Amino acid sequence: MLEDLDVSLEAGQVTMSSFDREHGIRNVGQLMTLRQNDMLDFTLPMNSTLHVGIRGIGEIGLSEDDELLANAGDRILTQYRFKYSGATIGAPVAVHRAILPEVKAFLKRNKNFKWYENSKSWVTTPTIPYIINYCSIDSSYRYRDRDGVGLFRQVNFFNTIVDGVVNELTGSDRNQFMYFDTPETLPSLQRLEDAESQLLKGGGKELPIDKRTRDILHSDGHFLLLQLWLWAGENSHLSILSKIEPSLLDRVLFITSVDGKYSALNLGTFQKWIRSPENPKGSLSPQRAQRAILRHFMSLQQLGSLTEDSIIVDEQSELDRQNSELEVRVNEKDLSETVGKDSEFVSERPADPVLKVDIDTKGINKGKTLNVNTKAKVSTLKDTDAELSDEEDFLFDQMDRDLSQLAATAAQSEVDQLLDSENVYRPYEVKPVDFTTKILDTAQDLHSRGLFTAAEVRRAISLANRYKQLASPFDPSQKLEDYSVINPSELIIKDTRLTEKKIHGVLDESMMYNATKDFTSKYIEEVMGRDITNALLHFQKGGIALTDINMVRTDELMGSYYTISAQLTPVVGKPTTVRMSIPVISRDGIFMANGVKYRQKIQRRDAPIRKVGPDMVALTSLMSKIFVKRTPRVRFNYGMWLANQINLGAMDSTSPIGEVKHSNVYDPTIKLPYSYSSIALEISEFKFGGVPFYFDYSRIEQNFPADILSALDLTKHVPFAFKQEEGVSKVYVFDANDMVHLIDLAGGQIQKVGKITQLLGIDRSLEPVNLAEIQVLGNDVPAGVMLGYQLGLGNLLKTSGVEYRRVKKGKPANLEPHEFSVIFEDETLVFSRDDQKACLLFNGFNRLKNVIRRISVYSFDKPDAYASLLKALKIPMDHLKQYSNIFDVWIDHLTHGALVEMGEPTDMVLLYLSAIDKLVDNAYEDPNNVTDSVLWGYQRVSGFVYDAMYKAMRAYAKAPQSKNASIDINPREVWFSIIQDQTVAPIEESNPIHAIKEKDVVVFRGKGGRSADTMTAKHRQFTRDAVGIISEANVDNGQVGTIAYLTADPNITSLRGTCKKVEDLDNVPRTKVQSTAMLLSPGSDMDDSKRVTFTNVMFTSTTFLHDSVPNRVLSGGERTVAFRTDDQWARNAKKPGKVTAIAGDILTVQYDDGETESFSIGRYFGTWSGNIIPHQINTTLKVGDVFNKDDILAYNAYYFEPDNLNPRHVIFKRGIRGNVLFWEARDTLEDADSISVDFSKRLSTSATEKRYVTIPADHDVELLVKQGGVVDPETILCTLRPPLSGLSNRYSQEALDALDALNTLTPKAKYDGVIERVELMYTGELEAMSDSLQEIVSEYDAKLYRNNRKLANPVKTAKIDPSYSIKGREVGADQVVMIFYVTKLFGAAVGD
Repeated sequence: MLEDLDVSLEAGQVTMSSFDREHGIRNVGQLMTLRQNDMLDFTLPMNSTLHVGIRGIGEIGLSEDDELLANAGDRILTQYRFKYSGATIGAPVAVHRAILPEVKAFLKRNKNFKWYENSKSWVTTPTIPYIINYCSIDSSYRYRDRDGVGLFRQVNFFNTIVDGVVNELTGSDRNQFMYFDTPETLPSLQRLEDAESQLLKGGGKELPIDKRTRDILHSDGHFLLLQLWLWAGENSHLSILSKIEPSLLDRVLFITSVDGKYSALNLGTFQKWIRSPENPKGSLSPQRAQRAILRHFMSLQQLGSLTEDSIIVDEQSELDRQNSELEVRVNEKDLSETVGKDSEFVSERPADPVLKVDIDTKGINKGKTLNVNTKAKVSTLKDTDAELSDEEDFLFDQMDRDLSQLAATAAQSEVDQLLDSENVYRPYEVKPVDFTTKILDTAQDLHSRGLFTAAEVRRAISLANRYKQLASPFDPSQKLEDYSVINPSELIIKDTRLTEKKIHGVLDESMMYNATKDFTSKYIEEVMGRDITNALLHFQKGGIALTDINMVRTDELMGSYYTISAQLTPVVGKPTTVRMSIPVISRDGIFMANGVKYRQKIQRRDAPIRKVGPDMVALTSLMSKIFVKRTPRVRFNYGMWLANQINLGAMDSTSPIGEVKHSNVYDPTIKLPYSYSSIALEISEFKFGGVPFYFDYSRIEQNFPADILSALDLTKHVPFAFKQEEGVSKVYVFDANDMVHLIDLAGGQIQKVGKITQLLGIDRSLEPVNLAEIQVLGNDVPAGVMLGYQLGLGNLLKTSGVEYRRVKKGKPANLEPHEFSVIFEDETLVFSRDDQKACLLFNGFNRLKNVIRRISVYSFDKPDAYASLLKALKIPMDHLKQYSNIFDVWIDHLTHGALVEMGEPTDMVLLYLSAIDKLVDNAYEDPNNVTDSVLWGYQRVSGFVYDAMYKAMRAYAKAPQSKNASIDINPREVWFSIIQDQTVAPIEESNPIHAIKEKDVVVFRGKGGRSADTMTAKHRQFTRDAVGIISEANVDNGQVGTIAYLTADPNITSLRGTCKKVEDLDNVPRTKVQSTAMLLSPGSDMDDSKRVTFTNVMFTSTTFLHDSVPNRVLSGGERTVAFRTDDQWARNAKKPGKVTAIAGDILTVQYDDGETESFSIGRYFGTWSGNIIPHQINTTLKVGDVFNKDDILAYNAYYFEPDNLNPRHVIFKRGIRGNVLFWEARDTLEDADSISVDFSKRLSTSATEKRYVTIPADHDVELLVKQGGVVDPETILCTLRPPLSGLSNRYSQEALDALDALNTLTPKAKYDGVIERVELMYTGELEAMSDSLQEIVSEYDAKLYRNNRKLANPVKTAKIDPSYSIKGREVGADQVVMIFYVTKLFGAAVGD
């Protein structure tokens, strides 16, 4: 019986009865429907002994950090068996072993273990676990190489374990656990019956089982299965387990595991289920019991493959279910044809996962034969003598069906063994992936698992292809499928010339070019809509179908925006219509929200793939940033270890290493051998045997004689030491593969030395082996694990192209010094330490060596096995789904385009491998390099759409999958993401140069970027490759270095924001170096650099002068400003045409192709740092005038005037001329100056104040001040009277007049100046207004409508939302707001 003792439990311990209740198999049904027991949660119960029966782990026992002992506490009693017990077969010969040193060394590494020989009394303490290890018995014996050695070892090994169990059962009251791994593949019922039959007939033969059967039952797991099979049947005496007294069996438990899951089977409990003369009420006949054992192992394998997505089916509900099977092919045509046959489906309910096997022997070479009956069926047993419940009857029928399936599976397994050397694995190939692939694959998978019906598959096909039938909301004349296609050639910035014809007076031809001319306008007009479409369609690759889409434009006085309505339908779930609001953006990149004009700055962000350090590669997309890195963990860091070995050698007086000079002399921009650069990171020089070893590559010419350097090919060899032997120079060099050679310069002989550790006399077997990790979702996952999860380990090995060898379990690996191994349950993979790619990819499995050694290497060909590894890494299981999402959708539409331009892979698997290739050495470019970045402006709008979609997809993936699951997005999420992003700011309408600066500014901040707080001095430096892209302009505050400005003609090559270096730094055009502000400041390049920075800053701090004129000294850039700035400052003709009308403040032109366009002229009020600045837009054209392309149609008269050299062009003007006297006086101290009264008047400008008057809708308005009137602060603008209706019948006229006088409101102007404009806006309806207000508002709306119609502006009324705020206060309902623009002329005064 299971014994529990009355003792106090220690933390984490459980009683035997509790363990059995929560984890054990307690009824026949649970043999098939196992519990979800996770190995990492395994806890050995109190008063228990664990017999560890696994071999080939390279240790004398389990280590204390093994998952079996993870919860065993810090006091563990251990024993180690090194000798067989009892009689043996196969004539093993004992080998001499120094056992005591082995045990002591092992205990030193495992501090929690206490050896039985030193602590025997502990065995009587129930709370202390007792572990008996049999792991290294094989090392104590050798066998003559002959047929059957594997079986001899198994028999002797298992006999010893069972003898140990029997001894413990009789010598103590502890419960006995035996731990074994399960076989990766299961033999068929036929093979086990054959083995039993042969054992019966074999009698006393040493090899009673034939070779074919032995080969099938080759592993310890198979041997264990055979012993249990024999024990459960009529011939139980054939089993080694028959040694255990039946009365003691209920204290014996088998722990078997597969892929991180385990089963606990109590032999006493199982024996009670077997019918026999002694136990006539047992529910299982011996034959049925044997089948139950086999089916139990099948269940354990299935348990290991279950993921969180798996459906656990209640067995009772399955009794009435009718299962149907349908093969589904990947090909869409076959899929649709297959699922069209509804008659083949009997039930809509899910079916059990069933393994379908097609025996395919085409890959087997001639001469290899396999005799299997793949059509044989397992006979069905009828337990006529037993009274079975409905549940048991159903389970036994299901068992027979499963074992029939196993027969075919086992046959396939035998075929697979023959195919093992026939290139079963295939290198990864990028399959064509479109917007339908993922949805169809998901439907196929669900259907193959019995979770999708025919109708559901047909629905999925329809979902996947629905987008092809939709019209583009951005261009309804095109189908969405066609509209979304972007030809890479369309993204190239080609035409950078400002005007077609030469501009007279511009002597420097480079000033005629500006690459940013189209960077914003062309992108917004031609590409942005397609990028938004692709952002929505991209998630079809994640299984979310876009099944409908439309877009509505809303135009209001406070701004215009689009509302995109997209119907999203997941493969599993219901359709949902999500809405996103996006502002309407002008071609200049300006949009209005809540009455404020905004512009989005250019964000500088990392290119999709770049190496940012000697041991780190950064991957960047809209989804996230992923780092692929060589691990810094000391035990896997070869570079750090190598430098430490040199330092340790220098401290050893007997070592030939000495005189170490410490300094980081590594130049990361030069690609050097890995060992050379690893040493250079810490050591510049040391001596070995008196010979100097140099690692400062920058001093190679000082450290080596010229004749040596001239004799070497430095592109192939890197010298680090030389010596003279008999007058002959010999040089130690590294080659490109990190190997050291000794070159005899006289004779030309090259002698291979090996690795530098061999030269230094360091044992190579001690070298740490590097490994690569992928830092994703906050966890470091070994790169091989991540990629193996996606590809399968076998395919990853093939894809990587690294050389390796396999060693079967039980065979010696015979590692060479240059090799390292990865040990799995059934095989060991051996790689070369000299192959850095092999190290980086596959040594990561050794981070989890205690887990993988109990899992078959072939299990890692399927994703399910990796769940155990993630659990061991303490990574949440739901991350597996997110890793899959990363492979599906991480490379977004923008990242894809940038990768194409970079020549990098656009597939996530190959991108990871590309990153790992970059880690084989320490070379990397400066992380501050601009050419390793991308510059994104309004490209990020589609990025905000992508981000909202990705968040919704993650939320959907985390939620329980059901037919009611849906995709949900906050309708305002995209809008707020845009408006609140740190790159978005109100525009400053101060002057046209500042408008250019706003388009040229480059920042790091914003979503997906970096904050200034994280950028230290080294991150703010100007790099050499920035020449041609980033100008001298900067800011004069704490943001310096985090904010930069483009040059006047930056080397931006595409609308994806990629840049190129200037190759010839000696012949760089001025526009490739200087900002527009500096171009307009002749002689500034001769000034102090700090003063040059102020040139750029001052253009933001200036406004117009009424009498300004062009400078006398010009650079030529003044004549190009009108073509560089926004249309609101100067508008040039995009095509030839003529003026058709000038009506009031509206100019209308008609181009030669028939297109007409209207735009405002006259007074325009801009905002500058909270102030209102009046601007005057003029035109020199008259009705009927003809113009050419690039002629100026209208311009800001305060900043431009017609150009004498180019009559239809304008020239920038920025100040006035005056006489200057340098004079030391009281009025000119520091930065002060003194001006004349006349000069003060010439330094005149204008400023405007807005006076808001809010009027309740029911008030009457009288005495309104007219536009053009002069006012002072006390001037009454209007008289407001509240309604007096209903009082006339109660009061006399005299009383009413008195009330009227008391209630009259008289808002005053508050400012001096001229009323230049009166605007209004209102809330509520016209019908609710007083008659006087109705008249005013109706007249204003009519004028507004007429003007906007001419300007093609859809805004029809001045109506606004009541929530709109003025100076922090909401307008409220039923209000009219009148806005008086009061402009005043100012001259320069004291303090200006």
